[in-house]
Amino acid sequence: MTEFQYDVPPPICFKFKDTYGVRDFPLNASKFYPNMVRAAPVYSCANKLNKNCKFVTRTVTENGVKGIRIWRIS
Repeated sequence: MTEFQYDVPPPICFKFKDTYGVRDFPLNASKFYPNMVRAAPVYSCANKLNKNCKFVTRTVTENGVKGIRIWRIS
C-alpha cells in the first residue's frame, strides 16, 4: 500500500473552449460547417456549452459543398 503524499499541487482546471462558435446557440437557429465529415465534435461542443439544450445534426450538401448542419431544437 502506498502512503499519502502532501504538497503535490492539483492539476490546472480545464476550461472548455468554444471551438465551433456554438456558445449561447439561439433556439430554432442552425449553423452550417463546411468541409466537415463528422458531426460528433460540433455536437459534443454544443452540448457541453449549452446545458439543458437539445441539438440535431445532419450531414448535408449546400451549394455543392459537403458539411455538417446543426440545429438547436429546444
